[in-house]
Amino acid sequence: MTNNKHILLLAAAALLPLAGCLKDPGPAEGGAITIEASIGAQTKVTTVGDGSTFADGDKIAVYAWTGSASAVPDTRVVDGVANTLGSSGWIPASEMRWKNLTDAHYFLGVSPVHTIADFSAGEYALGTESYAAGDLLVATVLGEGRKASGGAVPLGFKHVMARLSVNIMLGNTLSASDVSGVTVLAKKLATVNYLSQTASAPGSASASELPLFAMSPAASGYAFSYSGPQVPQNGVRKITVSVAGMDYVYTSDSDIPLVSGKHTTVNLVVGKDRVELSDVSVSDWGDGGSLAGGEAVVVKPSVPYLTFTSEGTTTISLKNYAGNAPKLYYSTNASDWTVWDYSALTFSSSAPLYLCGDNPDGFCYDNNKSSRFADGGSSYSVSGSIMSLLNKDAAIEVVPNEYCFYDLFNSCTGLTAAPELPATILTDHCYDSMFLGCTGLTAAPELPATTMAEGCYDYMFFGCTGLTAAPELPATTLAKGCYNGMFKDCTGLTAAPGLPATTLAKNCYAYMFEGCTGLTTAPELPATTLLQSSYEFMFNGCTKLNYVKCLAKNTGAMSCVDYWLQGVAASGTFIKDAEMKGWKSGASGIPEGWTVVNAE
Repeated sequence: MTNNKHILLLAAAALLPLAGCLKDPGPAEGGAITIEASIGAQTKVTTVGDGSTFADGDKIAVYAWTGSASAVPDTRVVDGVANTLGSSGWIPASEMRWKNLTDAHYFLGVSPVHTIADFSAGEYALGTESYAAGDLLVATVLGEGRKASGGAVPLGFKHVMARLSVNIMLGNTLSASDVSGVTVLAKKLATVNYLSQTASAPGSASASELPLFAMSPAASGYAFSYSGPQVPQNGVRKITVSVAGMDYVYTSDSDIPLVSGKHTTVNLVVGKDRVELSDVSVSDWGDGGSLAGGEAVVVKPSVPYLTFTSEGTTTISLKNYAGNAPKLYYSTNASDWTVWDYSALTFSSSAPLYLCGDNPDGFCYDNNKSSRFADGGSSYSVSGSIMSLLNKDAAIEVVPNEYCFYDLFNSCTGLTAAPELPATILTDHCYDSMFLGCTGLTAAPELPATTMAEGCYDYMFFGCTGLTAAPELPATTLAKGCYNGMFKDCTGLTAAPGLPATTLAKNCYAYMFEGCTGLTTAPELPATTLLQSSYEFMFNGCTKLNYVKCLAKNTGAMSCVDYWLQGVAASGTFIKDAEMKGWKSGASGIPEGWTVVNAE
């Protein structure tokens, strides 16, 4: 709708005469300028919905000049006089008067009030501190202009900037408290032609992350709506939604239209690990154009906090042993943190829990002085980096001490997905027994380290019966007992990871797959020289195992293959090095009943 506000701008001595009471002003005294200001069929934007009227406290600046409509002279009849809307109407900061009764006058109104140095190519920085600060409104009366005898001067304001809105629909794994902000990668510097009421971003300007503003209420059918004026420009494709302590980036396949005076709305669906385009709609500012779908990329912060989410309602607490007392914090929105006293905390799919800490020297210290999570309730997953328990503010790539995360999730039977373990440099026993007895675990974390430490993965997944796939193990430099019992009794495991190392260490693979009754094929064992207990009990009790390729050239080291194939399938294939003549027969060698083939 259109709502007109008459702006009567005059000094006390310049009142227009009442009929028959005062003398008419002369040609050199045109009297007060009366202005009728409106926003027309378009709307004035705010964060509480659109309004078609100016509100009390709004300001506009008015310029007026004579001579030529297309050129604003240095000396003007009215020079940017600010007018503030109050309860009694628009109040000018100084009087505004016609130059005379005969000359055509040309008018310009702008909001927000700011200094204009160049009316045809003025530099203007988009205000990002509030919604109103960025909504540049410009009104002009040019053409044949207006004369004092023509009555009130109509100033119909237009939006010079583009408008971008982002509506967010949340997947069922996220809650309203998860969304903390939306930004768009765009240029904030504009070149404005006030006379033509247009703007564009100069090519030399750089882009930055500009915030959009939360709208209330949100668009119908959406959990959140964010909006804001933008400089009209090409090349904008990236929108970032901050959700649950992580940044989800939507990248369009084509430019997101940002056109002067027009409004583009992008509707997004944000899920647990992705953000995707729903559709594009057009509102009253005009057709914002079409927008093609694009790929979604998850951009993780330098320290992604541990994030606990549950299919139902779950509690987590921390048990400390031998005086261990790590410094920890919890949050329900990943921004407001409370010191955790280790007592039970509740979380769900709609109300996740975030944990982080300040423990740069270590979380646990030995197999006595340690801490262990205890869970209760529904099954749950944990995402984010385990390293956030060491430093919540800066990424740490090195596990700082022995037994650092020893026993941490031991017997957490509700855990289904484990957090990230991104460290590339490990310490002795750092992940020892970390997920022991996590029978519900179905997704193991990646293990990127290529150099092992003594016992670093010792019994790490022992008894994880729900685990069906093992993480890749890229390490080629092993250490004593590094994989000892790592997947022992993982009865759901159907495929073993590759073991590329050619140089072994004592006990390196001992008991590694013992009791893995789902395995049928052993990983290739390329090492030619075995050391003490290196393969001891390695596949003991793997009742379905029927294929082994081992290129060892001697088995003389103490206990190197003791009982390593006890209890495997009654028949199978064993591939050996052609030069190797010393294999024994039976559980501590090549199982009886198996076919032996020389490697090519």
